[in-house]
Amino acid sequence: YGRTVLRTFANLQHKIGSLPARGLFGAGFADVRTDATPFDSGTTLLAQQLGTGTFPCPAPGCSVARPPRGKIVFLRTGLVWDTRDREIAPNHGSFGDLLVQRVDKALGATSSYTRFTGIYRKYSGLTSKIVLAQRVLFQQTSGDVPFYDLSAIQTSFGQQDGLGGSNSIRGLPKNRFVGKGIALLNTDLRWRFHEFTLRKKPAYLTASTFLDFGRVWDESIKVGELTSDLHSGYGAGLRLGLGPNFAVAFDVGRSPDSKSTQMYIGLGYPF
Repeated sequence: YGRTVLRTFANLQHKIGSLPARGLFGAGFADVRTDATPFDSGTTLLAQQLGTGTFPCPAPGCSVARPPRGKIVFLRTGLVWDTRDREIAPNHGSFGDLLVQRVDKALGATSSYTRFTGIYRKYSGLTSKIVLAQRVLFQQTSGDVPFYDLSAIQTSFGQQDGLGGSNSIRGLPKNRFVGKGIALLNTDLRWRFHEFTLRKKPAYLTASTFLDFGRVWDESIKVGELTSDLHSGYGAGLRLGLGPNFAVAFDVGRSPDSKSTQMYIGLGYPF
């Protein structure tokens, strides 16, 4: 289905004493519109589930209920732990988030629900050129969460979508599986194999391979099911880095859950 989002949000972080930790407080607003038939032909699963109504769809003689629209207004707080040697392509250290987000009708939202997220990222330098990077993520949402916000994965610096797509299970089409409970494991092996000068600035090339696993639950995460019904993705990528804080990304991924190869072009790393 189609989804158009007008979003604004802000996060404030403050260092806690001499610890490599920061407290976080944030707030945000989003106006979400959905389109059951975004390409003006055929049908979608959303159109089928909306059922017959008064809202006309493009196919002759068919009609569906008006696609949902809603507002998401939230406050959130959390704790950030950061011992990375640098933000982009770290060689060693760890980076963790513990976050709680509350969306509430009292703030002007369409519905009320709470999202709890825990993320841990570890970077281990195997050699001066090779880094093993891993991320573990758990997220649980409780309450009346609308379907168009089920795919949201919150982090301390923004919002991602999953499962599927360039930021969660690479090789799996974006938002292929959604649910109130999410578990995710990413493993990257990154090799900075060439360093050079580009336009009088230090530059580098990094090749990577990756393997991703994850799953969702309709309601609550069940610990006994963490290793069952997993979805996976695998592939390889290339980064062109310019200076310490800028990298152009190109990844290619495959998944047993998809017949097509997924290609991603963007900036930086997924974690």
